[in-house]
Amino acid sequence: MFSTRDIYLTSCLVAMGFAVLDTELEQVGVNSRMIAFWKFKDTPMLKETKRRYNASELLVEPKLLFTTMQALKAEVINLSRNATLGGSGR
Repeated sequence: MFSTRDIYLTSCLVAMGFAVLDTELEQVGVNSRMIAFWKFKDTPMLKETKRRYNASELLVEPKLLFTTMQALKAEVINLSRNATLGGSGR
């Protein structure tokens, strides 16, 4: 299992066709801020895509990337609202 809190990497991975298996909110830091962590199945293809992302070698369609990032942000907002209201989050 690969987990990241990097929304830019997550947006690229989703735009490239990788499925998010789970999204979790965790309290981190001194101020106990809620941070989203996205989980993916760790495969050789995912590792290669992460390598290409870090090397700035990925080409992703800009509108798809933007739409994906908006959807991820909306999911985090919904999860945090559910957590605040006492829901299970997901």
